Amino acid sequence: MNIVVVRYKNKEVEECCLESVRKFTDLTRHTLTVFDNEPENINLGKLWNRLIEDSQDENICLLNSDTVVEEGWDRLEESLADTTVGAVGPITNKCGGEQKNLTKAEAIEDINDLSGFCYLFTKSVWRKVGKMPEDMPFYGQESILNRKLEDHGYKLKVDRRVFIWHEKGSSWLKAKERGDMKM
Repeated sequence: MNIVVVRYKNKEVEECCLESVRKFTDLTRHTLTVFDNEPENINLGKLWNRLIEDSQDENICLLNSDTVVEEGWDRLEESLADTTVGAVGPITNKCGGEQKNLTKAEAIEDINDLSGFCYLFTKSVWRKVGKMPEDMPFYGQESILNRKLEDHGYKLKVDRRVFIWHEKGSSWLKAKERGDMKM
């Protein structure tokens, strides 16, 4: 699995994210790709598409830089063995969807909408349904990908065995403060 983290002007929060990934991820089995988008300010959808395309891994995890993972979080990848699954994500404390405030359980369940704070999928499915939209601002690309996945008959799953803490919006707020919302 390639864990893709895009840094963007929020060094302290981003360091917490990366520290947790390094602590709780076997990086002899997984790849960590970190891209600092501050100097280039590339549209996020375009940047993700480029980083996914360049990845040597089949399984891709887009992980927001304002998250903190826990031990065993990479169990999320197990769901991708089911070829009917388009994307999977964990439960969390904050997000714009149904994954918020679900209790931990030994269950992987269907979900109507999957938030992009931690979003796992396969590169082959991503190619099949169409890449991330590149004409959107700072966030929301996963909502379009969710619909594409469902339109192609794939399921969205929430893995209630895994909790990932999410600061939600810290990068977006930093970008807004600096007037950088042209992404």
